[in-house]
Amino acid sequence: MRKTLLVGVLSLMVSPLFAARPVAAWDVVPHQRVDGTFTAGVVAFHDKAVKVEFTINGRKFGKPVDAPTLNPRTGVEEFVLSFPAGKLCEKLGDREYTLGAKVFVEGDKSYELPALTIYANAKGTLGSKRIIWADSENGNEFAAGDQTSPVKTLARAIKMAGDGGTVYLKSGTYNLRSLGGGFDRKYWTLITPAPGVERSSIKLMSGRPGTDKLHLKNLNLYCNIDAEEYGSIFMGEGGKTSAWFDNCNFTNLKGRHTGEAYPVGNKLVAYVTGGATYEMTTGPAAVIMRAHTVKSVAKNPVPGSSSLIVNCTIDDVKPLDSASSVEALTSIAQYPDWSGDLIVYGLKSSGIACRVFSFRRLKDSAFVNVSFDVVTPEGVYSSIADETENVLFENFSLPGQEIKLALSENGRGDFKPTDVVMKKCELGVVSGCKTSDGSKGFDLRDSKVKLIKK
Repeated sequence: MRKTLLVGVLSLMVSPLFAARPVAAWDVVPHQRVDGTFTAGVVAFHDKAVKVEFTINGRKFGKPVDAPTLNPRTGVEEFVLSFPAGKLCEKLGDREYTLGAKVFVEGDKSYELPALTIYANAKGTLGSKRIIWADSENGNEFAAGDQTSPVKTLARAIKMAGDGGTVYLKSGTYNLRSLGGGFDRKYWTLITPAPGVERSSIKLMSGRPGTDKLHLKNLNLYCNIDAEEYGSIFMGEGGKTSAWFDNCNFTNLKGRHTGEAYPVGNKLVAYVTGGATYEMTTGPAAVIMRAHTVKSVAKNPVPGSSSLIVNCTIDDVKPLDSASSVEALTSIAQYPDWSGDLIVYGLKSSGIACRVFSFRRLKDSAFVNVSFDVVTPEGVYSSIADETENVLFENFSLPGQEIKLALSENGRGDFKPTDVVMKKCELGVVSGCKTSDGSKGFDLRDSKVKLIKK
């Protein structure tokens, strides 16, 4: 029989040396054209305090930032670089810049983020300035594309707008298939409702656009599987294309349990800021998912690897079949591969009727200020298995579902932690917890735990 231990607040006197690198990511959609001062932010975590050193075109800019502050552009507490686009344009003209960020802990490992491309464009000389109007009900493909003579299709409007132009949509239904425009675009092309047009009067139906860098703003996107449309609303080109969904809504017209319906697919590099997902099979698989609401999905409301998920809300995850094989968060790899580079920061949830998480060979990830309100079916639990390296849980609340740190009689799939920390957490039952003092790579401290099963 396993021993049990009732714990109120578990706190250790001495913490082990945490030698792993910081976990960090840019909270910036790249390739933007900016003017004035642009606040570029980095989200970064470690068991110890971190600092962020910023560079512009490889040269250090300002002093290292030693604490996060509220970024007014994103509404997120993060390490901020005030990029002086306006002043740089005055001196050097409009041009491309490379932003760098190195996150470090004194005496420990550091981590250099991938470079970020931003265009300083205070004089407005970069990219197309064209504004093209489209009207799917009354437009003409051979029209001039202005307000009084709109074109008919989205494909024609994108071609006429050019790299970095703007497309205004009038009321109607538009198809996302075969929009064209090429894969060598440098700038985001904006697609948004025309001035004075309500977003509810516009429908974008699923498809494979076949182009890069579309910035969709304040739009509703739909799929309808019964109409033989794509199951994924917006399809990529095998990781070669990107799209920015800015305050956009994704909806499956037939509901979450009809077929397999995904907001994005085919390895689209997606950035999701604001908006919501409703009645889909999953939430959007995005590199950045910020301030997005996911409601009434069947599984996986948020991405499970190589993503920044920040200030998002989940409500009502209800599987079609077995809740024990469906997760809200899943990040699984088989040896010798790893899953990871996952940051979940400021997540609130309710109505989770499945496993909250299942992690296997997870590394370099952080779950901070996360709260799960679950409706746990009998026999359903969350789990961490196999090698786990450099994972931080801080202010993580999951009192209503058991967490199993996988241990087996034959040793297969056993939880083997290195630099895994759970601190300031509120947990229910934690089983398989042989050690919690960090001596074997797992440190559970300063936490409220109802029951530990060894």
